[in-house]
Amino acid sequence: MYKKILAAAIGAALIHTSASAASISASPDGVPTKGAQKSTLAVGLGVAAPSSAYRSYDDSTSAVPLVFFNSKNFYFEGFEAGYKVIENRSSRLSVILMAGSEEFDAGDSDIDGLDDRDRSFMAGVRYRYMAKWGIVDAKVAADISDESEGTIARVSYGYPFHISDRFVVLPRGFVKWMSSDYADYYYGVSEDEGGLAAYAPGSSLKYGAELLATYEINKKWKVLGGGRVSMLDSDLEDSPMLDDDMESMVFAGVTYSFW
Repeated sequence: MYKKILAAAIGAALIHTSASAASISASPDGVPTKGAQKSTLAVGLGVAAPSSAYRSYDDSTSAVPLVFFNSKNFYFEGFEAGYKVIENRSSRLSVILMAGSEEFDAGDSDIDGLDDRDRSFMAGVRYRYMAKWGIVDAKVAADISDESEGTIARVSYGYPFHISDRFVVLPRGFVKWMSSDYADYYYGVSEDEGGLAAYAPGSSLKYGAELLATYEINKKWKVLGGGRVSMLDSDLEDSPMLDDDMESMVFAGVTYSFW
């Protein structure tokens, strides 16, 4: 259950902060576009429904508490914390600690003999740039928890559509690169595991699209939601652990801002 709550929280953070990026008064994760920087704190509750590519795997809907904090030097969103090295009206460079988005719980699989793949706790850097033509977000992070011992890099581009002063929709495309160690840990099968043939995919890619949205009921309450579809490259698709080349998730929630 903890792992599923973690997955939902990561998805919630992705949608909440990205949708908030499109608001009139803020760029991604609270980077100010006008006015003085001030601290913000929002808490709430969300529900996430994932669908993984793993074969015979139980993906269940999970409820998750939401906590988002942003200040002059630090931010916390879901399961990512960052220290802002550089920040101005259009860009931000941060040093980050984060939980990886991949995991495999052997207890949720009908395939016997496989081991758990726990989430990697990672450290890295993140850069965001906001302009009239859209929002670019890039990060590189490496495992520091001795789980996957791998590295990931992710870059995305999105353009916000202001449907009204309160309602903003942000479609976004992304590409995620995974090192061979990272991809092998989450999508490979070792010779010591039973039930499936051994397989090592090597360095791999995920790519896809997200649709993110936020609606401000008033200054305190906000409804947010969205979804993500990820396509897996052929090296991942060939893994005997998988029976699909696509992963997806939908999310909805509500937050209350204390300040």
